[in-house]
Amino acid sequence: MKTQLQNMTRMWRVLWAVCVVSALVSADLPDQDCPDDCDCHYFRINWVTDCSESNLSSIPTVEEGLSLNVYVLNMNANNMEELEPFPADLKVRSLQLAENMLSMVDKDHFSSLMYLIDLDLSSNNIGSIHPEAFINNYGLITLEVQKNPLEPVDGPFIISRNLHYLDLSYCLLTHLNPQFFQNTTAITRLDLSGNPL
Repeated sequence: MKTQLQNMTRMWRVLWAVCVVSALVSADLPDQDCPDDCDCHYFRINWVTDCSESNLSSIPTVEEGLSLNVYVLNMNANNMEELEPFPADLKVRSLQLAENMLSMVDKDHFSSLMYLIDLDLSSNNIGSIHPEAFINNYGLITLEVQKNPLEPVDGPFIISRNLHYLDLSYCLLTHLNPQFFQNTTAITRLDLSGNPL
């Protein structure tokens, strides 16, 4: 556990150093693609694509203008019922999918997002999340699933060894089996409020 923490600390230091060097080397940041229904801009040195409240039923594709270099992708408050797997070279770190109509998370939905750090799935209609849905997201630190009608789970909830924050508040959970957190051993902050446990 101590080694994992040291590795995470090193990773954050390297990431910070890369960001600082990038900012110093590049006075002008290059333009990035932007989908038609979205607002795109730089926040510091990070490319943000805000497609929230755009009445979209799917995430824009690269062909529709989604930049592979997007750092924050905000898809909150749209009409998405299903997700398609993301492109393998998408570099998104923060993905916001709250307030849509998603009903489940499949094993392959996020498997290609190797840089993903924060994921917000709150206020959807998610009943099930495949236990291996985040097994390839090694940097995933924050997962927000609050306000979803999660179905009971017999084994481990998810496999995510580096996850630090998990919000399962108001998910109608009535019971947590003994293996529920077995594969999320790095959690330091957990919210189970609003559940009839």
